[in-house]
Amino acid sequence: LFDIFCEQENVPLDFISTHHYPSDDPLSTFGMNDGSAAAFQMPSMEELAKMPKEEMEKAMSKFFNRENKNPRDILFQMTSKAKQEAGDYPLYYTEWNGSKEFDTSYQAAFVAQTIAYNEGLVEGYSFWTVSDIFEEMGLKGAPYKNEFGIQNNYGIPKPVYRVFQTLHEAGDQRLEVEGNHPNAEVLALTDGKKATILVYNHDLERRTVQPEDIQLTLCGKIASIRKAVIDAENCNPKAAWEAMGSPKYPTKAELNTISEAARLVYQTVETVSGNEQQLHFVAQPESVTIFEVIYR
Repeated sequence: LFDIFCEQENVPLDFISTHHYPSDDPLSTFGMNDGSAAAFQMPSMEELAKMPKEEMEKAMSKFFNRENKNPRDILFQMTSKAKQEAGDYPLYYTEWNGSKEFDTSYQAAFVAQTIAYNEGLVEGYSFWTVSDIFEEMGLKGAPYKNEFGIQNNYGIPKPVYRVFQTLHEAGDQRLEVEGNHPNAEVLALTDGKKATILVYNHDLERRTVQPEDIQLTLCGKIASIRKAVIDAENCNPKAAWEAMGSPKYPTKAELNTISEAARLVYQTVETVSGNEQQLHFVAQPESVTIFEVIYR
């Protein structure tokens, strides 16, 4: 409607900007899911401001974590619809994120899938937000309170940070991938010197996701391969924090332990001679497995 108004009133328009989340109300009110989430009415900001803190947090949690039947590619559907409506105007998403688990590997898998699906549809796709320190709704003290940042309030990277880091270092040329699976998928990129492969096993609403036996076939003569994993057992700083009793204000030594658990640890994969390499592994639910491949 905005672009139509601008055209009708001869108002100059340079681009279209918007934002989205999987829990956005239009999914229900405009029929983009089955309407199962529409029964809960989100209180207004004025009503939330007058609530006691615990009641306000409960209402927010009920809204963002409500059960619905969103398809796993709902953000892709929303972006495709927006792109169609934007027409020839550049489309920028100036805010987007998930709606469930921000501190775990779930968020890492969600971001890997979302970027893989929406690549090429937008001119800009700005994730909100970099840190758990932000003005909206106040600052919560503990290191992990399921906030929106890719780093916690101590600046320690979350699993999703490592996905963005990997994508930043991967290159911008997408490689062709064959194969099909309802939850486990592959995003492969190259910078002309190496190939970076992200295998994510993700379902937005956690309905059908389970451990998957994966076999990757790589073609070409390979010099080296290294592998890193983001799941419940690897690159999981929140688990390290919970293992020490979930201290609200960790000591310096405890923060060092948490930071060490946030590292993306690569291991060397044995290569074979010839023009084909088989990689076998299990992709755990809501995980990202990363391979960095150097060709001869």
